[in-house]
Amino acid sequence: YMENIDDLKEEAINKGWSVDEFKSRAYDKFVSERSSFKHPRPNPSEIIREESREFSVVRAIRSKMSGNWDDSGFEREVHQEMERQFGGSGNGILVPMSVFSTRAESDTTTASGLIGTDHWDSQFIDTLRANTLAGKVGARFLSGLQGAVSIPKKTSNASFGWVAEKEEATESNVKVGNISLTPKHVSGIVTMTFELMRQSAPAIEALVRQDMLEGAALSIDSAVFSGTGEDNQPKGILNYDIGEVETVDTVPTFEEIVKMEGVLDEENALVGSLSYVARPSIHSSLKTTRKDEGSGLFVVDGGMANGYKIHSTTQVTKDTVLFGNFNDVIVGMWGVIELIPDINTKTGGLDIGCHQLADVAVRRDESFVKTTKIVV
Repeated sequence: YMENIDDLKEEAINKGWSVDEFKSRAYDKFVSERSSFKHPRPNPSEIIREESREFSVVRAIRSKMSGNWDDSGFEREVHQEMERQFGGSGNGILVPMSVFSTRAESDTTTASGLIGTDHWDSQFIDTLRANTLAGKVGARFLSGLQGAVSIPKKTSNASFGWVAEKEEATESNVKVGNISLTPKHVSGIVTMTFELMRQSAPAIEALVRQDMLEGAALSIDSAVFSGTGEDNQPKGILNYDIGEVETVDTVPTFEEIVKMEGVLDEENALVGSLSYVARPSIHSSLKTTRKDEGSGLFVVDGGMANGYKIHSTTQVTKDTVLFGNFNDVIVGMWGVIELIPDINTKTGGLDIGCHQLADVAVRRDESFVKTTKIVV
């Protein structure tokens, strides 16, 4: 096409075409010749969607272990396409992330007991978001990343002020920084028992997928809140230089909870998806902690604290309450999930290694504040 457009340029010069006429003719040539273009390889998720077929994780694992893919030709096709696109795997099965978002439903008219559903990577992210506390409180998920990703962030505001007539405005020097997302390896083991491996019901497929999804969700929550930033871990919110409110006791008072809101307001950061997050022990104690002596109200009531939602999780450190705008948390995910099954010789079952690349970044330290107990 580019060679043909060069010919068109020469013709335009010789015949004195206007710019608009050249653009119009170039567009017509593009439309007429686009069918001859070499199309990029299809997205593996699109292969699944277009063929309206269900990718079975259990069937793929069985075939991988036996070396017989006769009954898993479709799974092998998807795996091979992903190898071509993302590079060779170790010794596992490459699975599109979208597989974990599909809804396997009973279909009594087919032997497989599974019917095809639409598969989209965005659906997986929606599913993962729904299964992580980070997602529920507003963290942003980015999927399909390739290589390291740099995301700009503004580190200072523009300067505005009052000026006299004809006086020049003060020139602003808005500083812009960057946060980086780099792929980090997260993995875990999902066990299939000897008995479970011999079942083929749709419920078994759903159970295996859910175990893998829950494992991924817990890993992400751990990284978002408490990741150390060392030993290939992402750096979590609590290890950034965020605001602090000192508390007299482990369980904060209502005044101290309100003070956390004030810390963000002073930084002009009281915007976005604001929530409190606490350890379960503190969360439950706040339900019985009175706001004051006379009102009969408690610090946490109906899932709310100080007018904001409050959540509990074991993924935050002990004796901690966190408050902030979780829209300023970004979770990046790369490529695909790789499953590496291994026979457990003691139980006869399978230990399935689940491997994924992900990272976490916080756009603004000022968007968060935590409680810190005063050491006497």
